[in-house]
Amino acid sequence: MEIKGSSNEPMLVDMVRFALVSSKSDKASSSMASMLRKDYGFQEYGKFQGNPVFTREDDILLFSEKDVLHIDDLDHSFSPEAYVFLSRHASQSGTPTITSHFPGNFSDDVSHGGRASELAFTYPSLQKCFIQEIWKIRRETEPYQIILEATHHGPTSLRRPVLFVEIGSTEKEWTDSRATSFVCKALISTLNNFRKAHIIGIGLGGMHYSEKFTRLLAEGDAALAGVVSKYNLREVAEEMVEQFLAKSIEKITHAYLDWKGLGPDRQRILQILEQKNLKQVRL
Repeated sequence: MEIKGSSNEPMLVDMVRFALVSSKSDKASSSMASMLRKDYGFQEYGKFQGNPVFTREDDILLFSEKDVLHIDDLDHSFSPEAYVFLSRHASQSGTPTITSHFPGNFSDDVSHGGRASELAFTYPSLQKCFIQEIWKIRRETEPYQIILEATHHGPTSLRRPVLFVEIGSTEKEWTDSRATSFVCKALISTLNNFRKAHIIGIGLGGMHYSEKFTRLLAEGDAALAGVVSKYNLREVAEEMVEQFLAKSIEKITHAYLDWKGLGPDRQRILQILEQKNLKQVRL
């Protein structure tokens, strides 16, 4: 790993693979980062914004004072293959959940970070690999639900791919060492055994939490560069599909459709997909 810049503000540009990002204001994020440091051999070597940076082989673990939704100031110091944001998950149901998703906003609502109508860059195979690794130990993780989330919130403006890995859905789960250990184990397995997917697609339709798309990643050959829930399909025009295509660092060739969950936008979405020559697969 090559380090450029001063000792106080290292510039990491070469030989950095994945950068794990923790928010010091996020209890779940801090719990995951602490366990990674303690149990998985991360060694301190420098600082970023006054906080220590840790390395493990070609991967790094770094900290920010900002909330995870607003950490958008990493590009001047880091250029990894992808960022993995360690985060809390919150939902009204309070269901114990381990989840993952890519960030992005489909409308002009930026109340949860990011820019209006902007998707983050994505690395579909990285998310698929994590889902597969946590899926292997799903019996151990009960009662936690392992589920893929649709694309949502920020940050969206980083120039490298961003993947969120989350524990939720209440403060009880955010500090649950058992859940933290499962996620850290799966994440390290992902780093150790990273592999590329055979097919890259996007997922369209259905609910925000999709069992169909989760199983597609866990048990099928495809990875997804993002998921648009039925609720957000009305915001998806040709330009948004073009963003998916441009911001995936792996070429998208397929569109996976929750056929019953496409709602009134079905025909319009199908026409856009045909224009983009994406192979349609009904689920």
